[in-house]
Amino acid sequence: LTFETRDDTAARALYADATRWAAALADPWRQAGVHMSHALVTLYSQDGLDGARRLVDEAVRTARSGASVRVRA
Repeated sequence: LTFETRDDTAARALYADATRWAAALADPWRQAGVHMSHALVTLYSQDGLDGARRLVDEAVRTARSGASVRVRA
C-alpha cells in the first residue's frame, strides 16, 4: 500500500503505524518484515543509501531477536 501511494509523507506515516502495531505483537521480531519493506520503499524514494541502510540494520536486529528461524535467515 505504501509503495502504491507514490506519496512519501503518507508512506512514512503508514510505516510508522505498521511499526507500532508490529511492536505491540507478542513477538516484536515481526517488525523485521515491516522494516525490510520500508527499506525498499526508502531505497527507491530517497537519494543515497543511509535511510534504507538504517532500516535494514533495524530489520536484522529485530529478526535476530525472535524465535522464527525463517525470519532470521
